[in-house]
Amino acid sequence: IELQIRAIKLLDKQMPLIALPDTIQSVNGKDWEQVENANGQQHYLRLTEFIPGKMLKDLGEFSDELLNNIGSTVAQTDNVLQAFYDPCASRPDIPWDLKNARQVAANTHAIQCPHKRRLVDFFFMKFENEVEDFLFKTRKSIVHGDMHRYSMMVNDTEDCVSGIIDFGDMVYTHTLCNLAVCLSDIMVDQVEPIATAAKVVSAYHAEFPLTEQEVSILHYLVCTRLAIYLTM
Repeated sequence: IELQIRAIKLLDKQMPLIALPDTIQSVNGKDWEQVENANGQQHYLRLTEFIPGKMLKDLGEFSDELLNNIGSTVAQTDNVLQAFYDPCASRPDIPWDLKNARQVAANTHAIQCPHKRRLVDFFFMKFENEVEDFLFKTRKSIVHGDMHRYSMMVNDTEDCVSGIIDFGDMVYTHTLCNLAVCLSDIMVDQVEPIATAAKVVSAYHAEFPLTEQEVSILHYLVCTRLAIYLTM
């Protein structure tokens, strides 16, 4: 909880045009409280600001302007969080962290459809043979970790991101993973998924330049995320 609060405060300062779920302090002046339910169980309670607007998921199509803005927004968050660290972000076993793909790959036997299972196994193999070694040499930082159409709000004219929510998957990992997660969702159901991804990546790169090594593994990292999603 404290990790999310600190990160959001930093992003608030550096990205003032983006609405974020700021914490509303309790009557005791605390960011969060510990409460007890009727059964005597202890729970942590935090109240956040509501972010109004339309979710990215509610849009039928993404305009070029919006795709460019998505790319630059993801890049801005990565740029800001480069200088931020909190030990709470070290979560070595979180399955949604792409660097932990091997852990998830052990569960593909649970996929009932043989065709889907073969596809997933193929991309996990690609991760192990062609991505993992290179990924471990790329930049690391704390990232949002879940920047997809259910975590981004858009403005009334539907041409730019107006808010970001759901910071629960924040993790210290390879920075490139944040972009890969975004692309894996934005490309889905698009008529031209590669062209869609290219617009997002181009805008990201203009704001927060990718290294040659990062570019070389990005496509397989996107596929790794989709394989994780299908397996989970």
